[in-house]
Amino acid sequence: MHVRDTEPDNATILVKSRDTDVLILLTKYCSQIKRSVLFDTVFGNKWRLLSVNDIVHQKGEAICSKLPAFHCLTGCDTTSAFVRRGKISPLNLVAKNAEYISMLTMLDQEHEYSSQLLTEIEKFVCAVYGQ
Repeated sequence: MHVRDTEPDNATILVKSRDTDVLILLTKYCSQIKRSVLFDTVFGNKWRLLSVNDIVHQKGEAICSKLPAFHCLTGCDTTSAFVRRGKISPLNLVAKNAEYISMLTMLDQEHEYSSQLLTEIEKFVCAVYGQ
């Protein structure tokens, strides 16, 4: 973490990007940066300045550390999104169920996906669609 090692403790780090993937990674690594982190982005036609620290505080580090795996599973630049489900309702499912957090941990750590992990992903997708 170059920024953590070179900037003073009271520094505010501003990251400017239109890419949601950048915000997802910032939420995962915010606790390691240990500085105030702001994300400057555009939603639609409006520029927004988001406090990454506030997002992590609100959602919790346990969830935020799993967001890259969640983002990949629920739709990102290289994977298709769930049809008519968005991200909020699947994220609420994850927040309410420790099994899904465990599944995202496995998804984040495993390089070859076990049949157990694939079964857990299938359960999650079925839960997203209420089946």
